[in-house]
Amino acid sequence: MTIWLIDPHEPLIFREGKPFEATPGAHAKSLPFPFPSTTAGALRSQTCLNKDGVFELKDKTLNDLKAISVRGPLLVSVEPDGETIEQWLIPAPADALLLNVKETDEDKLKEKDNEDKEKNKDEQAIVRQLLPLNLDTEQDKVYTDFSVKRSDGQEALQVIGLPLNEGNNPAEEQGNLEKPHKKAPRYWCWAAFEQWLSSPSPFSQQTIAKLGTNGPVQEMRVHVAMDHDTRAGKEGRLFDTSGLEFTHIQPPSDSNEKPGLPLHRAQRLALALITDDDEQKIKEEHLLRNLGTLGGERRLVSWRKSASQLPCCPEELKKQIIRDKRCRLFLLTPAYFSQGYRPTWLCQQCVSGVQPKLKAIAIHRPQVVSGWDMAAKPQKAKPSRRLAPAGTVLFLELKGNQEEKAIEEWIDQIWFSCISDDIEGSNQYRLDGFGLAVLGAWPIETY
Repeated sequence: MTIWLIDPHEPLIFREGKPFEATPGAHAKSLPFPFPSTTAGALRSQTCLNKDGVFELKDKTLNDLKAISVRGPLLVSVEPDGETIEQWLIPAPADALLLNVKETDEDKLKEKDNEDKEKNKDEQAIVRQLLPLNLDTEQDKVYTDFSVKRSDGQEALQVIGLPLNEGNNPAEEQGNLEKPHKKAPRYWCWAAFEQWLSSPSPFSQQTIAKLGTNGPVQEMRVHVAMDHDTRAGKEGRLFDTSGLEFTHIQPPSDSNEKPGLPLHRAQRLALALITDDDEQKIKEEHLLRNLGTLGGERRLVSWRKSASQLPCCPEELKKQIIRDKRCRLFLLTPAYFSQGYRPTWLCQQCVSGVQPKLKAIAIHRPQVVSGWDMAAKPQKAKPSRRLAPAGTVLFLELKGNQEEKAIEEWIDQIWFSCISDDIEGSNQYRLDGFGLAVLGAWPIETY
């Protein structure tokens, strides 16, 4: 296993698919993060560049390139040497709800004359865990599409929601809830995410800066078409592009620090890809020899081999999953499922007799991916497909062989592997890095 870092030299553009033609006022907007197929294609293309930087297959075919397994991309922050990963930044889990901190009357009196009142309030958040609920439709008067018996014979999914502790009045509980936090980070630091995997708290207060970051920021650039004869701009030929700047400004550690954006708080971000060494299909000199290009307008990037290792599954977490015979599965990259939000390959894949069964899912609205099929003759657009977005959480029960060794083997196989469904008899989505997953504990208690 090798980890490759893509270090951008300028803002990167990953086109969202809207038309971008040579018309005045044209605008090219970038996606907030690249799809796995984008970075997988970039790595495979980089391996076929000759000494002049020209793509040529030589002794390979397009099918050979597509067979190279690439996992990722994942967002990371890097050390000044550009090769060591400082920390992994994971998409925010969908089963975590961040709320504003509710102020008491005493706090309001203390902060009445404080100019930083709103700023201090935004720095803190209440983190609530969303869990599957065992609802009685007659008593709770809750009816959803999930409770309807499916025609395909599959079991209906449980509803995801906020757990209510025993003895609490639901109406009173709902009245104490604040609004969702406006500055909830899009990416969690691995330390906070690992704790969420192992021992999530149904209710906790966290500092936003310690929890995570929003990752790459959108940077706007205005361009003008030039007249090569007069060396002046052409009248009305303006267009702009929106790219991702892979630099994060860390919050000040000292509250007395002067406002501004000092360079000592700038943190470099990069994209991490994982390849398997046992395939022997990627030669290091292909990636280390040249600068590369990535995304729209062929922006410059550097390819670097990292000596860092993937985070391992904590032993205590393994024991907890084995003991409970259930777990939560987190998607680190978008996943393709043939049945929309419901995985098929994962639930059919039987490792050592362990059969996962989907009980509930926490998911946001789907993403749509397409592309251009360069291997087809004639070349054509790929069909659009819906993806379960990164951050999706699947609640699984582990059926079948429930011996400790069997479940441990299943955990080892799923941890940082891709679980997307097959399409047309091919596992291409898994080879491209769609559906990269890790596991977390799911408490036995139901609500």
